Amino acid sequence: MAFHNIVVIGASYAGLGTAHYLLKHTVPSLEKASQDSTKYKVTLISATSHFYHKVAAPRLLASPDLIPLSKAFLPIEDGFKDYDSQHFELVIGEATSLDETSKTITISNTYGTPNKTPITYSTLILATGASSSSDLWHIPGSHEKTISALKSIQSALPTATTVLIAGGGPAGVETAGEIASRFPKIETTLLSGSDRVLTRLRPAISAAAEKQLEALGVKTVHNLKVESTSESGDQTTVKLDDGTSRTADIYIPATGIRPNTSFLPRSWLTPQNYVITADTTSLRGPVPTVYAIGDVAGYSLGGALDIMGA
Repeated sequence: MAFHNIVVIGASYAGLGTAHYLLKHTVPSLEKASQDSTKYKVTLISATSHFYHKVAAPRLLASPDLIPLSKAFLPIEDGFKDYDSQHFELVIGEATSLDETSKTITISNTYGTPNKTPITYSTLILATGASSSSDLWHIPGSHEKTISALKSIQSALPTATTVLIAGGGPAGVETAGEIASRFPKIETTLLSGSDRVLTRLRPAISAAAEKQLEALGVKTVHNLKVESTSESGDQTTVKLDDGTSRTADIYIPATGIRPNTSFLPRSWLTPQNYVITADTTSLRGPVPTVYAIGDVAGYSLGGALDIMGA
């Protein structure tokens, strides 16, 4: 009897959605159509035990009473408990290397110790996503670190008088709006880092977003980027690329993302370290039986809607 292991690496929006679809639709259809009684299995590899609903992070930061932490961090295992163990396996650990020839993946557990037996894939789906400069926006191994980062901001906001947010993308813009809406007396400043906010959208949308922020009392400053930060007591001082400095009670970095692809062969990656895909709407990766979906894929613009369009 033949065996086909579909390995999905990554358990955020793209990875979880893919794994569920495979188990509900693809695997049953493949086994039904199989001429040689091939058995199919989905192996989900996740670097963390919990899913983080990070789209809600800006509101979670400013209004924890509206979105409790228990609603934002969900155990991944619970979502797959109804599947047959013959068809599904959850592996908690970080993919640290991949051998293209043997189609094997080395996994290290949360303590950095490699598993004794590498995982072999027949089909590989890369959904490892991207990391940010702050634990607020992703889970760095343990979800407790992200919870701690969130709680730190939540506890500081009620007594803060100044908030400085670096990053004019969706996370920065939404966080500025949420804080200004909930705490109108705080002086909230957003550093866009460019000549407008939301640069991947049309200029008219950028202008409308900035106008809404202005109506909430947010001051948006363009064409300034943070070079370094230093903490003194309860305040943070940021040094900017024009030589000036600003000090705030709360500093929130919301700048840029980097794809989680360090374990992959260099030949699979674009110059920016994203997984090469056939075109802007294809999940097909750089070699046969390898696919990429979500933020890690070369076609992606870094948004959840990319997953639907691919």
